Amino acid sequence: SKPEDESSGDPSADKDAPNFLSPTSRKKRERKYLADKEQLIYTVGNQKAAALSEELKSRVEVGRAPLASALLVRCFLEVTCATYHHSFNLTPPSNKTTMINATAAHLLGNKPADAPANYADLMKSFLEHGAEYSELSDIAHNTVSRYSSDHVRATWNNIGGAIDVIWKIIHDKRISDNNKKSAPAKVI
Repeated sequence: SKPEDESSGDPSADKDAPNFLSPTSRKKRERKYLADKEQLIYTVGNQKAAALSEELKSRVEVGRAPLASALLVRCFLEVTCATYHHSFNLTPPSNKTTMINATAAHLLGNKPADAPANYADLMKSFLEHGAEYSELSDIAHNTVSRYSSDHVRATWNNIGGAIDVIWKIIHDKRISDNNKKSAPAKVI
């Protein structure tokens, strides 16, 4: 240990000591696109979802096109919930907001064995922020609507993790169903 600076009696006055009290904070750089490249890798079995996820990850820059980004999130949310309902033979409600809530409720009650540690938090956030679908619909259908890239980012940050997990669940269900179909018949 280095001796304290004798003039002040303060150990932080040592010019050679690392300064842990006031780190230089850099503003975190915002992502150019809504979704990270590592997200949404399980959408490959669904052509529309795969195209939407590719646009969210690498084609539509949220800062330059917040309206297009908002519409992509809205569409992707619909496709995700409809595909989830279809995969688990659930009857989807005709109202999209109700379908999103039903999806979230089903997910909260049916946690997969290999779910991530933050599964409950992700699904609760999805249930809570899935209601933002109405705002995304307003953007699509109203002639005047208020939106910003910050709002679209916040919406994605609140539901994107859950959507990623939902697509993994859909993917795992497809694999399970395919394995059941290809398993040899049991002889009695």
